[in-house]
Amino acid sequence: MRLTIVTTSYPVDDADASGHFVAAHARHLSSDHDVSVVAAGGARACVERRHGVTVEWLGLGDLFAWPGASTRVRAKPARVVTALRWLPRARWALRRTQPQRIVAHWLVPSVWPLLSGFDVATEARAHGADVRLLAGLPVAACELVVNRIVAQCERIVFASGTGLEAVLGRLTPRLRRDLERRSAVAAPPIEIRVTASREALRRELGWSDEAVAVCAGRLVAGKRVDLAIQAAALAGVRLVVIGDGPCEAALRAMAAGARVSFTGRLGRQQTLERVAAANVLLHTSEAE
Repeated sequence: MRLTIVTTSYPVDDADASGHFVAAHARHLSSDHDVSVVAAGGARACVERRHGVTVEWLGLGDLFAWPGASTRVRAKPARVVTALRWLPRARWALRRTQPQRIVAHWLVPSVWPLLSGFDVATEARAHGADVRLLAGLPVAACELVVNRIVAQCERIVFASGTGLEAVLGRLTPRLRRDLERRSAVAAPPIEIRVTASREALRRELGWSDEAVAVCAGRLVAGKRVDLAIQAAALAGVRLVVIGDGPCEAALRAMAAGARVSFTGRLGRQQTLERVAAANVLLHTSEAE
């Protein structure tokens, strides 16, 4: 089957943490299908072949890149203009690939408004930010968008049951039943490859003689890295914070004098090795 994935988040290289689960999904599907990807980001518009998957970059990386479109718009509001260019470019790319089936990662904006009017069998993949956006809309607006999504999609896969329930709780009984009939809950595929032993990694990192906790992710308010810093201090362990973002300066100031080190953003493999070597992985996001 000729299958096209459309997404606003996809890793530009193997070190990029953005949308790695979408890339894993694409590779998984490519074992049985002819898979192409229409990805919003990239430094320029181009087509490349990677890991058995054809990726068409739309060249809108000024907006669709780490640490996320919403964060980048808040830092530079003029970037919102890029979203207006994304819609026609993505629709044109989808028509050119002539897919027999579309898999859209993120309900908003990859299903609605992008796919409005497309007469192609569609499966949607709902994650976090898109679900929170829908659940936070006024009831009438939420129902309008969900109704369009349900009409477009044969199947809607939520990354978590709580995400599905958050949207269902905003709907009328009829629309709730329609969404439930089309929905499933399944964790997104994640590829984790660390070949070195934990002991070898700890020796290489100089962690052999101490308890180390790791916190990895975007340094934005919703990830609550401040809680990780407090928890590590209470437990008396060293904390390694991996990632960058707009809250970094404030977090560094908060951690002054404590046993906390900031690595900045690392490549995916480097990050996974530190997670594997740690005694504890701290996940303190307020919504995930």
